Amino acid sequence: MVSKGLKRFLSASVWVKWLMLSLTQILGRAVLCRCPRCAKAGLFKGFLTLVPACAACGLSLRGADSGDGPAVLLTFALGFFLIPPILVFALHSDWPMWRHGIVWSAVILGATLGSVRPAKALMVGLQYRTKPEMFEG
Repeated sequence: MVSKGLKRFLSASVWVKWLMLSLTQILGRAVLCRCPRCAKAGLFKGFLTLVPACAACGLSLRGADSGDGPAVLLTFALGFFLIPPILVFALHSDWPMWRHGIVWSAVILGATLGSVRPAKALMVGLQYRTKPEMFEG
């Protein structure tokens, strides 16, 4: 006979495994900019414009609203990962200031433009996971 505590632990472990699996699926689909439900069709028809519905599974994306989420996520993430190496490099190099300005502006702009679509896809995927009723219709 299985004790009550063991049953609770096993059910919690299964729940945690399910949660992590689905979050990793959402992250993988966001990196590829794919539909959060089926991962077969693309999520964008332009640079940042969402398709009205998934071409593969028919998921309506009209209710998806990422708002300022991708901008805030990128501000914090890129600031955390790019600024410290830039400062360390600037302290240990003898480049003139104008060269730092040109090089690091291009690096930051490229990193931002390269990651804004996956960040928006991540916000849409998280919204689909937490509020799936917004995607009905």
